[in-house]
Amino acid sequence: MPVSNFDIKLDNYEAYDRDRVPFVVDVRTFFRISDTNHAAEKVASTEELHKHLDAVVQGAVRNIMAKAKLEDIMEERSVYGQQFPDEVADQLEEWGVVAVKNIELMDIRDSKESNVIENIMVKRNPKLKKIRG
Repeated sequence: MPVSNFDIKLDNYEAYDRDRVPFVVDVRTFFRISDTNHAAEKVASTEELHKHLDAVVQGAVRNIMAKAKLEDIMEERSVYGQQFPDEVADQLEEWGVVAVKNIELMDIRDSKESNVIENIMVKRNPKLKKIRG
């Protein structure tokens, strides 16, 4: 098992905010194997470890986003990214892994069935409606 930092990308993940408003988020997380023996006992390959960590990241994103309003998430991405290490610390320990830094919310956008983010952006900048409409 390598001990260098590695990332997990979660693209086009469909999430919901506190009010069950749907949106799509792209996330990047960074990890390091802290206990190679423990990690090797749990999985046969780094690919298998990545698969399990992907599920951990999905659960953390789902839990963190579901506790906030979409508008707050958009305004304060770093606040929600900082919650990630605390959210996953116990689960990662089971895999012999630690989070290297906060989660990065790379992009937040409307899901296919929603225009909530577009409406928020137009509300903040009415000129966008003229451009888009």
